[in-house]
Amino acid sequence: MFTLANFCPLLNQDIGIDLQKKNQMPQRLITLMNWSSDHYWNFVTGIFFAFISYFAELKGAFHVMFVAFLLDLCLGILASKTARKERFSMRKLFIAFERMVIAYALVMLLYAMDREMKQDTFSLANISAWLVTGFLAYSAAENGYEVTGGKLFLTIKSLIRKKVQDNTGIDMDETNKQPDAKA
Repeated sequence: MFTLANFCPLLNQDIGIDLQKKNQMPQRLITLMNWSSDHYWNFVTGIFFAFISYFAELKGAFHVMFVAFLLDLCLGILASKTARKERFSMRKLFIAFERMVIAYALVMLLYAMDREMKQDTFSLANISAWLVTGFLAYSAAENGYEVTGGKLFLTIKSLIRKKVQDNTGIDMDETNKQPDAKA
């Protein structure tokens, strides 16, 4: 009869396997696998809530950004249907969703950088959330003007442009123009 001990007699001493208890090993493994499968969702839920609680401080900024994304999306769809007479496209909806996910990921990354690198002079996450929301409000004002033709939206757009130019020195009309290829 072939046994592992006959094949390699030093195996018991070198590795420390007790061949007397070899039948208990599969039962231990089965118990471990059963425990793991029973508690898998506990682990996943714990990781999910740890992630959520780490970024809980950004809750207010995320809510404002979501409302701005939603407003821009709704006004953009209305403007494309009414003013530009375009067909509704799911591709544009997915592009807007991708922009939202990228903006959230950027704000979360900057928040993690601020927090982990002990950068306390100013909050990069709040500044980036403010900029994203401002650009979305600017786009919503443009779309709102296209839909309604109301002067209120032009006033909001010019106020946003003036605020950006005063705070950053960037002229939004100049940055939106394409540079000449000959230059």
